Amino acid sequence: MTEDRHCKDVGVTEPCACTDGRQGEQLCTTDGTLGSCDCGSVGGAPSTDSGGSTSGQAGSRAGSGNSEARAGDGAGGSGTSVTEEGGVGTSGATETSDGNIGGADNGAGAAGAGAEAGGGPCGVGDAQGCRCADYVLGHRDCESGSFGACNCRVTTPEPAAAGCVPKTEICNQVDDDCDGLVDEHFVCRDSTVKNTRPYSRGVYLKASTSSTCGSDVAQRFWPTLDQNHVNGLDCSNEYWFADFDDRLYRQLGTRVYRKNSVGETKLSVPPCGSRFGFDQEGVVYYVCGHDLLRGDGEILTGSIASAVAVLNDGRTIVTRRGPVATTQYVVLDRDGNELVRFPPYGMFSGSVGIAPLASSTAGDAAYVAINRTYVETVTQVSEVMVYEIDPDSVFRLVRRVVVPSLPIRQLVISDGTVFVLSTGGATNITAYHPDNTNSVVWHSADSPFFNLPSFGELMAGPLTPVLDP
Repeated sequence: MTEDRHCKDVGVTEPCACTDGRQGEQLCTTDGTLGSCDCGSVGGAPSTDSGGSTSGQAGSRAGSGNSEARAGDGAGGSGTSVTEEGGVGTSGATETSDGNIGGADNGAGAAGAGAEAGGGPCGVGDAQGCRCADYVLGHRDCESGSFGACNCRVTTPEPAAAGCVPKTEICNQVDDDCDGLVDEHFVCRDSTVKNTRPYSRGVYLKASTSSTCGSDVAQRFWPTLDQNHVNGLDCSNEYWFADFDDRLYRQLGTRVYRKNSVGETKLSVPPCGSRFGFDQEGVVYYVCGHDLLRGDGEILTGSIASAVAVLNDGRTIVTRRGPVATTQYVVLDRDGNELVRFPPYGMFSGSVGIAPLASSTAGDAAYVAINRTYVETVTQVSEVMVYEIDPDSVFRLVRRVVVPSLPIRQLVISDGTVFVLSTGGATNITAYHPDNTNSVVWHSADSPFFNLPSFGELMAGPLTPVLDP
């Protein structure tokens, strides 16, 4: 398969997905594009001593030091694949252990370090990236509180034990899928909350006030309801606040606009994607086509499905297609090099979908959401999984929140709160608090001027927006 996309390092290879689920390589050619995906140079059989993982997926998951966590809750999944914005996949899955995932060189060393153990403490649900012997990305699982060897296995399940008939793993203290583990794949509920940071900013609802475009407003509803909202917003574009200056931005066509007190200011940098962000120096990162660009047009990397967030240190979080038609969160360093992918193929049971628009940032960390449905025993459970991407690019599980149904709109913030915008008679926003209680924190009667709040956006932002004259 040939992908006509840009690359910047002639002679250097980049990972690509093979049709059988392995990860191949593409060479950056002299004309600045990537050639066909070479699936013969990465080896056909999985290593028997490298642990269990999907080849080409970064990160490793950490076990738990929390005595309340259920033993055996962990990574790997039965019949699971990942799609973007709640999409469902049903490909057969490889089971692995629990779930934090992080940067590819954190304790991993250079290429060929696949058999070495990683360093650093970890907990249930954490994952750390690593490099396999063929330099493709693997992931490290958490073993007794620290990251273990680099898992580089391809996307095929382990053979079942003799005489055992594999079934979907459920929460019943039985090894249903015949892999020697009980109740893994996160099939049992867990209310543990960890890896949080204090949150001192606001949360906004942006929605329309009439059928006329240009009449949208952004109203802060958290931690308190503020009736002094931002007026005159466009109806068809996403907005978000930049952490580095607390101003409200949007993208339209090939331009970025900054909201001011009377209208908008057009910036000189011309991104051409619907998502962009700034680092702490105010340098803009944006997606153009399927390429990630910086500043005045420097191409960092290609094969981007969407941009999710930019961190203060210049790392970017994007989405990319993974093995077997999955979509994953990907952390890139400030030069566009891939550090880690999440979730690894087969990490969770059930149906899994990433939710890029639910993300928020906190300095050099980000908080992202995964929507999931699975069968616990006989009942189907819907839940939002919250992950921190820490300054070392480790994916650390924050919490799992059971919800009545997968949300239309949602937002996760650093203290572990999950906001869900839902409809059911009246439109409301429910906050799922870190103490495992929940409450309605906004409903349509609070702001009757909103016309279609169910189609609104949830945004993290300052307590008071900065609006230039």
